[in-house]
Order: sequence, then structure tokens, then C-alpha cells
Amino acid sequence: MGKRIVEKLEMGMSWTSYIASVYGVLKGAGWWQDELYKLMGETGIAFHFIMHEQSCPSSVTVYAWTYEHLAMMDRIGVHSEVHCSHAGMNTFSLLQQAALEHIKESIALVRENKALEESAMQVISGVVGANA
Repeated sequence: MGKRIVEKLEMGMSWTSYIASVYGVLKGAGWWQDELYKLMGETGIAFHFIMHEQSCPSSVTVYAWTYEHLAMMDRIGVHSEVHCSHAGMNTFSLLQQAALEHIKESIALVRENKALEESAMQVISGVVGANA
């Protein structure tokens, strides 16, 4: 599959920022033409309930998201990756560097769109500056 520049992204209206972001990216890339509720149903996030005595009833996003997000995208045939680390972990700096390299490679795809490139560089600068 070829690489393409997605110029206009808009998040969907949802209680979970993950599926709202997925919807915006897939729709912007032309990979999803249906409504958000159908994406939520087909990925399974619409039916995701938390039933635990120590969870607040409003905690709809308390789940093992590193696994669940991969499974959600797999259900609709979209490859995704999840990388997780925390600042106190021994491997944090390695994963942080790998993430920054991936972002920089992705920016090479948007060089034709100067505004998008500048926006992405601001995000990278913020991430590096906040965690340096």
C-alpha cells in the first residue's frame, strides 16, 4: 500500500478519545465512510463495559488498552501498534527515542504540506522538552 498525505483530520464525537481519533484518521485517509457508531460497533468499543467493585461507574476507559486497542483495530482489518512505557521505567529512554524516530520518519511524508510539518515539529519539540 502506498503512502499518502492526509491533510484534513477531524476527531469524531465520542466519550473515548481513542475511537474518536481512530475515526478521524480512518475517515481522513478514506478508509472509513460510515458513521462513528458503526465503527464503534465493529471494533467492539461500543459494547465495552467495566464491571469492577473498585472502579467508578463513570470510568468507561478503565481497561487494558494496550491489548484492547490492538484487538479493536484487528476486528476491522487495520494494523496498529501500541508502545507503552512510563518515565520511571528503565527502558523509557529507549522507547522514547524509538517513538521520536518513528515520528520523524512520518514527517518525511508531510514535507509537501508546510503547515502540517510545522505542527508536527511543535509536537515533537514539546515531547522532547517535557521529558528531557
